[in-house]
Amino acid sequence: MSGGGKDEILPAVFGSASAVTGQVVVNGEVYDKRRPSTSIDKGMAYIPRNREKEGLILLFTIRENIVLPSLKRIAKFGFVNGSSESSLSNAFFKKLSIKANHVGVKAGSLSGGNRQKIIVARCLPETQR
Repeated sequence: MSGGGKDEILPAVFGSASAVTGQVVVNGEVYDKRRPSTSIDKGMAYIPRNREKEGLILLFTIRENIVLPSLKRIAKFGFVNGSSESSLSNAFFKKLSIKANHVGVKAGSLSGGNRQKIIVARCLPETQR
């Protein structure tokens, strides 16, 4: 187990991998229904070590990757509100100084640091709600 087990423990705590045993306590409460959506509701975020395989959809654009956690909020009847999608993605594009010509650039064409900024944007509370 490399890295002292953190590559196995963190996904299990967050709920993106199953845990064999153990208990997680968040703010004094036992957290036993570990699912990514529940973890996000509790204010947790998980940025995977392997961002290319687990953190991004490289064939999607910057815009599409940033708004993924917001789809329930910005879509109705399966259709994404384009203006909400644009304003949210452009705000984080500027806020995090993502180096690309525009939010329509494919995430796979970006440097590692800019890919990480997209993942960070998706973990921030403004994209979660």
